[in-house]
Amino acid sequence: MSILYKASEEFIHSIGHICETNYLPIKNPNLIHPHTEIFVHRSTEELSGICAIGRISDYPKKVRELDEKEREKCSDTTFLQLPVIFTQYSVETIIEDEILFQFPSLNQITKIRPSKYFICREVNYLSDEITSFLSDHWWYFTICAFHLDEGHYKYWIHQLREKWLISWKFINYRRIIHGKSKCMHCGLTVKPFREYYHDFLELHETVKIDFNTEYIKIVPENFVILCPNCHKLEHEKIKNGNIE
Repeated sequence: MSILYKASEEFIHSIGHICETNYLPIKNPNLIHPHTEIFVHRSTEELSGICAIGRISDYPKKVRELDEKEREKCSDTTFLQLPVIFTQYSVETIIEDEILFQFPSLNQITKIRPSKYFICREVNYLSDEITSFLSDHWWYFTICAFHLDEGHYKYWIHQLREKWLISWKFINYRRIIHGKSKCMHCGLTVKPFREYYHDFLELHETVKIDFNTEYIKIVPENFVILCPNCHKLEHEKIKNGNIE
């Protein structure tokens, strides 16, 4: 479980050094538990997305419980103050909205969007997806020597959706592939899928990723059965922008 927090620009500009305690103003402390991971979202005309990642270090405190030096870190003293230690922060965004809002954790069960200042939302699996995104792109955030094209991000989201069906909805995976023995593209025939055996055929989602449209829910009906070679070929088409 993690928390998605929409912050004001006043708070964004008040963030100090990472690995030091910062204070988020909150209204409702009911969902707050120490050590919970928190993702801070900003939204302006120029920038919109996740800009800071950290962990809650303690329960919410009243302003009068803080010493004078700590009060200087508070962007709004009229609310409870949530102690957070940030591990990552960007003056722009770490993950932009067009990519973030394609994550299954923010859409699959219920649609979750940061919509109001001071609102905290508990989100299942969001931490896993963001961790995966950052670990797969650490070299980009470290070097920043070139720009990743849209095909790369579409391919990453496509992989995330396929993993979601297999990892978190394995019963659907078994239902689709059970008893199947033929690639739907090249016609290669192998032994049918059996439980507890390493499977040869793979599932490929046919939904086209479009960052300018609404999220399309992951359903078994949109998957086809392919051999590894055909599956790899389809992924290369997504990377190169040739998805016909």
